[in-house]
Amino acid sequence: MKLVHAQSSPAAVFADLHLRSEDSATIKAFARTIQDTMETVGQVFILGDLFDAWSGPETLQETAFDPLVSIFQTLQGLGVPVILLRGNRDVLLKDPEPTLPGVLVADQILWENGVRKVLLSHGDEYCLHDRPYQRLRRVLRSPIVRAIIRLIPSFLRQRLARRLRAQSVQAISTKAQDSMGLVPSAIASALAEHQAAEAWLGHLHQESHQFLEEGGSYRVLPAWVPGIPPQILQ
Repeated sequence: MKLVHAQSSPAAVFADLHLRSEDSATIKAFARTIQDTMETVGQVFILGDLFDAWSGPETLQETAFDPLVSIFQTLQGLGVPVILLRGNRDVLLKDPEPTLPGVLVADQILWENGVRKVLLSHGDEYCLHDRPYQRLRRVLRSPIVRAIIRLIPSFLRQRLARRLRAQSVQAISTKAQDSMGLVPSAIASALAEHQAAEAWLGHLHQESHQFLEEGGSYRVLPAWVPGIPPQILQ
């Protein structure tokens, strides 16, 4: 699991955009939202599931994704860091991913400004009660498995990505809600490991803010939709 130490400047934080080529309007809206926030922040964090399904570089061959690539190129030219975390829908992202200019791909971010220290991740690693999902997660996040998948033809990767997406949707509809919830003690352990007081997470899509018995707290960010500004970490 790759952890990145981020700059202390304010960051625009997004989670769970699930961008897909069939919804070009949302891709354009996301690019505009980033453009509108550049006057107030110095970096951009995306907490996983930027894409509804990432099979490889061929994902961005669809012209609908041109505004996304363009805004990343603009940020790269301005020297604005972009850190993209792997989610369950885009776990196959490489680091670096050449088709995403200037984007650093990681699994966790540790941000601090001398007063606050915040750990950011997609959050699915803390859903420990969902054991079938955790087994699949370990397999797909294995460097060996990811390397093998990247070697297979692109049409097979695309088929695999669509299948995983369909399985994910079906599983969510049939599993008990409490089996997919976060395990607070696991979050507390991660905060203690990194000496952080807060965690910012995605994955669950519904915004919440909880305090931990062990000390500290965690926030679940809402899934981003057009018209909603990003969360600002400062």
